[in-house]
Amino acid sequence: MSNNPSAHYNSSKLCWEVLIEEAQGDRMVLVHKEANTAHKMLKEQGIKFVEAKVTRFSNPMLLICDYRFWHDNEEQIFDWCTESRIQCTLTGMILEFNSKEEQMMFMLRWS
Repeated sequence: MSNNPSAHYNSSKLCWEVLIEEAQGDRMVLVHKEANTAHKMLKEQGIKFVEAKVTRFSNPMLLICDYRFWHDNEEQIFDWCTESRIQCTLTGMILEFNSKEEQMMFMLRWS
């Protein structure tokens, strides 16, 4: 199984859900958790950001899972984005990028 969680927007529940591995008995299964529940599990695993999608065709996005990390480093993150010419937009707890390459550069630097 994959241990790379991903997030998608559930328009019927009006919330972000994260597909994450969870132990059930003697095996690991993929389950959908609301983002406000999943962030605790992700933080324990050291995951700060999760790839997110609204639709298959939307711009690359990351869901911020570790709010404390984000709060402590927000200024340095945006300074780095400016210096490296990476375009990202922050809306709530979602970072949206212009390209997959910019998203990858961000992840390589800040994850």
